[in-house]
Amino acid sequence: MPPAGKDEALGIGYLFVLQRLLEQLRYRTDCGYADAAKLIADFQADVVTRVEAGQVDARMLAFVGGALHQSKIPASPELAAASARHSNNEDEGGPLPTDVRAALGDILEACGGDPFMIVGSLIESSHAMPVETRSSLAGAMALAGIPEGRANAVLFLLDPDAAVRCAVSVALD
Repeated sequence: MPPAGKDEALGIGYLFVLQRLLEQLRYRTDCGYADAAKLIADFQADVVTRVEAGQVDARMLAFVGGALHQSKIPASPELAAASARHSNNEDEGGPLPTDVRAALGDILEACGGDPFMIVGSLIESSHAMPVETRSSLAGAMALAGIPEGRANAVLFLLDPDAAVRCAVSVALD
């Protein structure tokens, strides 16, 4: 897997397996199995260690966050903090691109204008980010001055985190 590996297809395959394993662990935690909850916590702690050692790049971290999201497992506070530190190191301007309007335009184009795909992709890829970053992202989409972006920002009112819903509702107001 990147950054050390070069076989992206194999990496995506591993992510699929990872997501399914995490989902099975979540099912077990829902049934009260403490060993499953410990495995999830250990996994996230290992990801944090690898992020801090530079073994996981921002793109791969977003994929791992997506696997957690698809498995309906919340990111640990430590993973969210490591994600914030890592994104700040990757982009000197902070967790959001300096030219948010251009970045959102690229996302709109890549998703073919499908609002559910756009917001779903953003929610999934930002799952491991701190709530403040996700709130800023949702608010930036509402305030970017792109009509489609504003319309898509409305879907962030469905975000599972109340802070994100509040931020986007304030921005839309």
